[in-house]
Amino acid sequence: MEDLKLKAELYRLALSCGFLTKKDVIDWADNEIMISENPDISIIELSLLGSKNVEEVISKLKEVTGNIDEEVTLKILLGLFYKEIIKNPNKIQVISTELYHLYLSVEIDNKEECYLWMMYLDDEFHLANNGTYGDVEEVKSRYIDFLKQYEGYAIDFPG
Repeated sequence: MEDLKLKAELYRLALSCGFLTKKDVIDWADNEIMISENPDISIIELSLLGSKNVEEVISKLKEVTGNIDEEVTLKILLGLFYKEIIKNPNKIQVISTELYHLYLSVEIDNKEECYLWMMYLDDEFHLANNGTYGDVEEVKSRYIDFLKQYEGYAIDFPG
């Protein structure tokens, strides 16, 4: 059950910041129902939320039972973002914005140092793009260096 809670939390965070869509989450819930002999009731209810708004889907993902380590969950997500940037380098600024939205939207008790990096690097991108301060390529390099430390946490995940 812990694995299901971890997946639900990853989907919640990825949906919250725009990395995944509501359809991605519903498809995952449908698949979980198909492969489980006794699916969690929250997953069944989640599967039925296709016509609801994103906030309701996010709320339902919180209801999946189990315990997770919030810090490890965040590190997994950052590792997934790193893999996505390596696969699609042109998405780095989109991912920077998604991480900034993650910072703004998540409810994690201790917003540790990596959250500050997310805000800082997103601001650097905006300043460099506007020609106000810094070089876009240098910011990209720092961003990749920041995310690389989480590469080992990445798991197989859609996106």
